[in-house]
Amino acid sequence: DDDDDDDDDDNWILKIIQPMSAAALFLLTVLVTPANIYMYTHGATMGDSMGALDVSFHYFRFGFQVLFLSLLFVVSKDSFFFAWGDELD
Repeated sequence: DDDDDDDDDDNWILKIIQPMSAAALFLLTVLVTPANIYMYTHGATMGDSMGALDVSFHYFRFGFQVLFLSLLFVVSKDSFFFAWGDELD
């Protein structure tokens, strides 16, 4: 029985890795969003050698960030459900 309990503990850890990783990336992306908004509104760049960024770059990055956040949200939500959905019955 002790081996069975150890397998359950290991299985739980493996089930939680994907949803927690997706949730952490989602949170990180949300936390970086204000910096991206500031960069757009103030024309900030990373160093003087980079030069000014075109507005189309900011639009592309914003669209990509929205898609990325949506993907991470869905993966996190679905992973949490599938990790414990079979145990709800």
